[in-house]
Amino acid sequence: MSAARDRLLSWHAHCPDPSFLNLSYALAVEGRFDPDCFAWAVGRLLERYPELGTIEGDLDRVLLVEDLTELSPGDRGRRLDDLARRERTFGFTDLDGPLIRLLVVRLSGGRFMLHVTLHHCATDGWGMGLLMGYLSAAYRWILEGDPPLEEGDASPPRAAVAPDKRMERERAAFAESLKGLSDAAHAPIARGTGGTLACWTRRHAPAFLERTRAAALGHRVTLFALLCRALSESLRILYGREDLLIGTTVLNRHGTAELAVVEPRYEGALIPLHAGGDWRALARATSAAVDRILPYGEQLRLATAVLGAAEPVRPPVFAMIDTHPLDRLTLPGARIRYLEDGETAPGVAREARSPALGDLAVFWRLSEAGATLNLFAHEGAGIDGAAVLAEVDAVLHQLADTGEIAVDPPNPWEGTLFRVSAARVDALSPVSCPPSRRGDRGGDMPAPATR
Repeated sequence: MSAARDRLLSWHAHCPDPSFLNLSYALAVEGRFDPDCFAWAVGRLLERYPELGTIEGDLDRVLLVEDLTELSPGDRGRRLDDLARRERTFGFTDLDGPLIRLLVVRLSGGRFMLHVTLHHCATDGWGMGLLMGYLSAAYRWILEGDPPLEEGDASPPRAAVAPDKRMERERAAFAESLKGLSDAAHAPIARGTGGTLACWTRRHAPAFLERTRAAALGHRVTLFALLCRALSESLRILYGREDLLIGTTVLNRHGTAELAVVEPRYEGALIPLHAGGDWRALARATSAAVDRILPYGEQLRLATAVLGAAEPVRPPVFAMIDTHPLDRLTLPGARIRYLEDGETAPGVAREARSPALGDLAVFWRLSEAGATLNLFAHEGAGIDGAAVLAEVDAVLHQLADTGEIAVDPPNPWEGTLFRVSAARVDALSPVSCPPSRRGDRGGDMPAPATR
């Protein structure tokens, strides 16, 4: 058992809510889907990966099936709400037993809802790809007779610890990148603290993601850099932040080969974005942060010293991007759409279960079926999360459509947003998106106050 798993088990023992360590996801499935074949594939998955827990007897503790086809639309919606809440908050009390739980909900018209819940000590975002890949292969095997291959990582392990000289170079380069950053770059955005941690969500269609990737390629930057640019531009418009210190979280290893050598260690990184910086400066800042192995605590201390701050420096905002953990799950003949739990229309916050970082955090999750753009903030902190998210989304759309940010850009809104509440899951109908709160630069929309 790894030290990381030991640590998670220790947290589980002292956590008042055991579901806090759950990894829970919901999917909408349409088309040819066979729950019996899927159950067989789940059995093969448990045989292949014993770390998912010991299973005695049948799969009743692991795979549950609910048939809601005979219920009225209203009763079906209420039952879906109850099931989603139950699966999301399920507590794995027996850590020697199964650490994975799946729920298949049969709806009308050949549609299904699939809930996947795992305990964090059984897997993480990296391991999820292996699990879903094998589950997909096993399901395809029983349907089409194509046996799954045994996965293996044949790449040679790389050195997990950088030489001291690299650390020295990183300290010098990071300190240099901080010079000239204003006090406003790391000043808090929120006027207060506390309140319910809430999340606002918007959906992006696959076609939009393709245009966004093309825009990033045109500027020779990554999608993550594009997200940082959109976030910094939005906070400049709404809060007058000409430069900004952004935080991000990175897995401080750079390949699966390294994961096999040394225990994964999640770390953070700081990204200083200066006023007037061009695309090349953005690319340098973001790539340096992702590749940096300088410990996050040392980065914070160094930033405090270089900027001469009276209080310890903390990034006011965080930006994160990754692919959906279930992106490798494929079901032949069926279309999968990943649903954000409790996803709502613009301007309507939902209570969040993921912790926010800084005053607000923007998280862009990508998948083959599109993407979700999430913003986390405390409702009582004086931040208009809906306005910030709308602005970030508007900037991303403008970059996707024109490749640049105009001085006074029109609202290029064209994203498709789905209200995925249980009462409307059958329709999955598009909801019209309100315009961004982008105001004229002359000041017809006053910027929120900052402290």
